[in-house]
Amino acid sequence: MIALVAAAAISQVDTNVVYLNRCAIGCAVDCTMGQTGQTDSRTDASGLCSGGPRTLTRWKTSTAKWNEVVACLTDVLSPFGIRITETDPLTAKHFEVMIAGSPSDLGLVGVGGIAPINCSQPFVPNALAFAFADNYGLTDLDVDTEQICAVAAQELAHAFRLDHVTDASDPMTYYDWPSRRRFVDAQVTCGSDCTNGFSASGRTCTGPDVGTTGPQIHTCRCDGAPTQNAVQVLTALFGDGSVTPPLVSITQPMTGDTVDPGFAITGVAVDDVGLDRAELRIDGTLVATAHVSPFTVAAPADLAVGTHELALTGYDLAGTAARVAIAIYIGGPCALASDCPQATDVCIAARCAAGPDAPRGLGATCANNSECASTICADGGRGLACVEPCDPLGHACPAEFSCVPAGSGGACYRDAPRPGGCNTGRDPGAPIVLGFGLWFGVLGRRRRR
Repeated sequence: MIALVAAAAISQVDTNVVYLNRCAIGCAVDCTMGQTGQTDSRTDASGLCSGGPRTLTRWKTSTAKWNEVVACLTDVLSPFGIRITETDPLTAKHFEVMIAGSPSDLGLVGVGGIAPINCSQPFVPNALAFAFADNYGLTDLDVDTEQICAVAAQELAHAFRLDHVTDASDPMTYYDWPSRRRFVDAQVTCGSDCTNGFSASGRTCTGPDVGTTGPQIHTCRCDGAPTQNAVQVLTALFGDGSVTPPLVSITQPMTGDTVDPGFAITGVAVDDVGLDRAELRIDGTLVATAHVSPFTVAAPADLAVGTHELALTGYDLAGTAARVAIAIYIGGPCALASDCPQATDVCIAARCAAGPDAPRGLGATCANNSECASTICADGGRGLACVEPCDPLGHACPAEFSCVPAGSGGACYRDAPRPGGCNTGRDPGAPIVLGFGLWFGVLGRRRRR
């Protein structure tokens, strides 16, 4: 069943969160809007019912059966970029389906579910829909979780302008189907919901008689077309269900920079579907959360002298994460290793860096940037190793390392082969071959303020 809601047009979906509400202790529903068709999942308000505050009675069957419904809906909606949750998002934007009770709880009669629809916009913001679970079994022995799943999927899809269809395998149908229904990626004829020659939305029904119910074909409610493609509609709103993490970067400072306390940090996090948040951590401690990109924050002024890790993690609307990390140094310039705070540090280009005796330090074997204190893992001809930026003209690398040209800067790379390795006979002054196409931080050392 569908009902019309009036609201301003919106050009794109504003959230991909769908809250499945079990109503374990019953759900209070605000019906004071008086069947206006308006809706707000954040306040559990619905204009599809009337008579003041009402209570949708609790889900009566077991947690195991509820989990079957959740698993089914997760599967049916998996082709789309929709994030299902069983935790109430409260005041955050979300779509919601209350799966419990009976239509009489809301003063309704003869419906298995109900949802708002608005043909003037692509979706109903914060839509609250209902799938009346009591209609499909009150105990574990007789509950039909597949049917409840199909009803919940249908009512949710009404909020995205989808009408009923005649394909019995699609959740939008009124026809019976012996197994799980899935949204059909094809142009499907609208219909199946006709009574006395009219559809649930009042459209005239045509076509051959179907049993005793008469003609069951009608034009689709919102655009008057003869068919609809549910997969195309839902994909246009939410994207597909493939995992594409955000693109994240720290643009200021650069890895290896020497900075002053309270230095500025600029981060960028973007996603093709939508960014939920970006979290900035220093040495593993959360220091800032941003919901827009780019953003700039000041580092804590009390960070100790020495090397610190800045890590930025971006999360898209589906919760998929991507992380980038760099190393920076706080403190004055060094002349000798003895000027540095750690006994395992070395002094390179007037800055302290983790030396060969430090875990993840200069010269350590690595497979990727995250395995190095410098966050730079490169191949200088003898295999991947952790390197540090340096000045090729100054040759400011510690003993047993040479400053090998790389780009417009250089990198400290070990002179001798590692124990057990082979000597390639490479000239230490020959250009370094980087193991990763883009290497941040070798374009020269500069102090950031």
